Amino acid sequence: MPRRRKRISLHWPQALNVTRTVLDKEKLVYIVAANRRVRYEKGFSRIVYIGMTERGLKRIAESISDRAEDFLREHGIKELVVWIVTCKGTQRVKAWHKLERALIIRFRELFGGLPKGNKKGEKMKWKNELDMFSKNGLTAVLQSAS
Repeated sequence: MPRRRKRISLHWPQALNVTRTVLDKEKLVYIVAANRRVRYEKGFSRIVYIGMTERGLKRIAESISDRAEDFLREHGIKELVVWIVTCKGTQRVKAWHKLERALIIRFRELFGGLPKGNKKGEKMKWKNELDMFSKNGLTAVLQSAS
Protein backbone atom coordinates (compact mmCIF):
# COMPACT_ATOMS: atom_id res chain seq x y z
CA MET A 1 0.00 0.00 0.00
CA PRO A 2 1.59 3.30 -1.08
CA ARG A 3 2.15 5.97 1.57
CA ARG A 4 0.42 9.23 1.27
CA ARG A 5 2.84 12.09 0.63
CA LYS A 6 2.95 15.02 3.00
CA ARG A 7 1.84 18.39 1.79
CA ILE A 8 4.40 21.17 2.27
CA SER A 9 3.82 24.89 2.41
CA LEU A 10 5.88 28.06 2.45
CA HIS A 11 4.81 30.39 5.23
CA TRP A 12 4.37 34.02 4.28
CA PRO A 13 5.65 36.56 5.27
CA GLN A 14 9.24 35.52 5.78
CA ALA A 15 10.41 34.83 9.34
CA LEU A 16 13.69 36.75 9.10
CA ASN A 17 14.92 39.40 6.70
CA VAL A 18 18.52 40.63 6.98
CA THR A 19 20.01 43.54 5.05
CA ARG A 20 23.56 44.85 4.61
CA THR A 21 22.96 47.65 7.11
CA VAL A 22 24.18 45.50 9.99
CA LEU A 23 27.34 44.36 8.21
CA ASP A 24 28.93 47.81 8.12
CA LYS A 25 29.36 48.20 11.88
CA GLU A 26 29.78 45.92 14.86
CA LYS A 27 29.01 48.45 17.58
CA LEU A 28 25.47 49.69 17.24
CA VAL A 29 22.14 50.21 18.96
CA TYR A 30 18.93 48.50 17.87
CA ILE A 31 15.25 48.99 18.55
CA VAL A 32 12.76 46.12 18.43
CA ALA A 33 9.25 47.19 17.44
CA ALA A 34 6.04 45.16 17.31
CA ASN A 35 3.39 45.25 14.58
CA ARG A 36 0.95 46.96 16.97
CA ARG A 37 1.26 49.61 19.62
CA VAL A 38 1.75 48.56 23.24
CA ARG A 39 0.26 50.48 26.16
CA TYR A 40 2.62 52.37 28.44
CA GLU A 41 1.86 54.68 31.35
CA LYS A 42 1.92 57.88 29.22
CA GLY A 43 0.81 56.55 25.87
CA PHE A 44 1.28 53.91 23.21
CA SER A 45 4.41 52.83 21.32
CA ARG A 46 5.37 49.93 19.05
CA ILE A 47 8.82 49.79 20.69
CA VAL A 48 9.25 46.76 22.96
CA TYR A 49 13.04 46.71 23.42
CA ILE A 50 16.08 48.96 23.05
CA GLY A 51 19.44 47.19 23.04
CA MET A 52 23.10 47.62 22.20
CA THR A 53 25.72 45.32 20.74
CA GLU A 54 29.45 45.23 20.21
CA ARG A 55 29.17 42.03 18.14
CA GLY A 56 26.88 43.18 15.34
CA LEU A 57 24.37 40.87 13.70
CA LYS A 58 25.15 37.86 15.92
CA ARG A 59 24.04 39.67 19.07
CA ILE A 60 20.90 41.05 17.45
CA ALA A 61 19.92 37.56 16.25
CA GLU A 62 20.56 36.10 19.72
CA SER A 63 18.55 38.85 21.38
CA ILE A 64 15.58 38.40 19.08
CA SER A 65 15.63 34.62 19.41
CA ASP A 66 15.73 34.92 23.22
CA ARG A 67 12.96 37.49 23.49
CA ALA A 68 10.73 36.80 20.47
CA GLU A 69 8.70 34.08 22.14
CA ASP A 70 7.78 36.33 25.07
CA PHE A 71 6.85 39.27 22.82
CA LEU A 72 4.90 37.18 20.31
CA ARG A 73 2.79 35.58 23.04
CA GLU A 74 1.33 39.01 23.89
CA HIS A 75 -2.15 39.60 22.53
CA GLY A 76 -2.14 40.97 18.98
CA ILE A 77 1.62 40.94 18.42
CA LYS A 78 2.36 38.86 15.34
CA GLU A 79 5.53 40.45 14.00
CA LEU A 80 8.71 42.09 15.28
CA VAL A 81 10.85 44.53 13.32
CA VAL A 82 14.41 45.48 14.25
CA TRP A 83 15.65 49.01 13.52
CA ILE A 84 19.37 49.83 13.60
CA VAL A 85 20.39 53.16 15.14
CA THR A 86 23.93 54.44 14.65
CA CYS A 87 25.88 57.63 15.18
CA LYS A 88 29.31 58.94 14.23
CA GLY A 89 32.09 57.77 16.52
CA THR A 90 34.23 59.97 18.73
CA GLN A 91 37.73 59.16 19.92
CA ARG A 92 37.89 57.50 23.32
CA VAL A 93 34.10 57.66 23.74
CA LYS A 94 31.88 54.59 23.49
CA ALA A 95 29.19 56.47 21.60
CA TRP A 96 26.96 53.40 21.17
CA HIS A 97 26.75 53.02 24.98
CA LYS A 98 25.72 56.64 25.33
CA LEU A 99 23.23 56.37 22.46
CA GLU A 100 21.49 53.35 24.01
CA ARG A 101 21.38 55.05 27.38
CA ALA A 102 20.01 58.29 25.88
CA LEU A 103 17.30 56.42 23.94
CA ILE A 104 16.20 54.49 27.03
CA ILE A 105 16.04 57.63 29.18
CA ARG A 106 14.16 59.57 26.50
CA PHE A 107 11.73 56.67 25.97
CA ARG A 108 11.07 56.61 29.70
CA GLU A 109 10.40 60.37 29.70
CA LEU A 110 8.01 60.14 26.73
CA PHE A 111 6.09 56.98 27.66
CA GLY A 112 6.39 56.80 31.45
CA GLY A 113 8.35 53.57 31.69
CA LEU A 114 10.90 51.29 30.12
CA PRO A 115 10.17 49.32 26.94
CA LYS A 116 8.50 46.00 27.88
CA GLY A 117 11.63 43.93 27.19
CA ASN A 118 14.13 46.17 28.99
CA LYS A 119 15.13 45.54 32.58
CA LYS A 120 17.94 48.06 33.05
CA GLY A 121 17.34 51.77 32.97
CA GLU A 122 14.64 52.34 35.57
CA LYS A 123 16.88 54.65 37.63
CA MET A 124 19.03 56.07 34.82
CA LYS A 125 19.53 59.82 34.87
CA TRP A 126 20.99 62.13 32.24
CA LYS A 127 24.76 62.45 32.50
CA ASN A 128 26.56 63.92 29.49
CA GLU A 129 24.40 62.25 26.82
CA LEU A 130 22.72 65.55 25.99
CA ASP A 131 26.13 66.96 25.04
CA MET A 132 26.25 64.35 22.25
CA PHE A 133 22.58 63.99 21.25
CA SER A 134 19.64 66.39 21.19
CA LYS A 135 16.35 65.49 22.81
CA ASN A 136 14.61 66.33 19.54
CA GLY A 137 16.85 63.93 17.62
CA LEU A 138 16.25 61.14 20.13
CA THR A 139 12.51 61.80 20.06
CA ALA A 140 12.50 61.73 16.25
CA VAL A 141 14.19 58.29 16.23
CA LEU A 142 11.77 56.91 18.81
CA GLN A 143 8.75 58.34 16.96
CA SER A 144 9.98 56.89 13.65
CA ALA A 145 10.30 53.41 15.16
CA SER A 146 6.90 53.74 16.84
